[in-house]
Amino acid sequence: MPHKIKMLILLGVAWMLLIYTMGYTDDQYAIAAPLQTPTLQITATPNVFAWHTSACTASNCWDGIVSGVTMIDQAEALLEAKYGQAKVITSERQIQWNAREEKLVPHTGWLRITDKEIVLDIYVFLQMDKLTVADLIAQYGAPSSVYVGTFTALCVGAELAFPNLGILAWLSPLEKSIGVQADQFFHMLIFSSLEDVEGWAKYDTLVLDWQGYADYCQLAEAEQAKQ
Repeated sequence: MPHKIKMLILLGVAWMLLIYTMGYTDDQYAIAAPLQTPTLQITATPNVFAWHTSACTASNCWDGIVSGVTMIDQAEALLEAKYGQAKVITSERQIQWNAREEKLVPHTGWLRITDKEIVLDIYVFLQMDKLTVADLIAQYGAPSSVYVGTFTALCVGAELAFPNLGILAWLSPLEKSIGVQADQFFHMLIFSSLEDVEGWAKYDTLVLDWQGYADYCQLAEAEQAKQ
């Protein structure tokens, strides 16, 4: 059953300000077994992802946790083993962890849990200057599409979507548009099950095909002019 996720990003305060208010029922997220999980294609060149994907056999995975597959107790054990019990906080419907002191990819994280105690999706909030568009594409290949917000005249950010892999990457907001460039940084990664990616399409968002490094704000304006 399709659902919609409301996301709020405030310019200048892009750190950990996503609030999800919708409730979830057993019927909405009754996970069938086995789930289809996308195969992860690891690149030959070591990169900043290596420590977080070495235990993964699917692309929608972080630290061995796979969205739509991993149970809450398994996810908690994996995170505590990696970051220490004091860095992991578990409640009925979510798990949070703090890895700000990690040298390669300082970050914090959040797992949403379904009523069936399965990880619904994984949110990784990154330090602003640690992960670039080039790093992401080196690991997962080019995105399928770019999401551009149309609810503001200031087109200062974008999201790169990999729906076949269950990955959505949010670019860090800037004071002015520079489109999508290789040296741009990300501030958040979302890893979702393939059954959940249809919820990515949001109100006030224009979905554009990936056209390489380009000014997608200008492309969005051109696309809107045709409508």
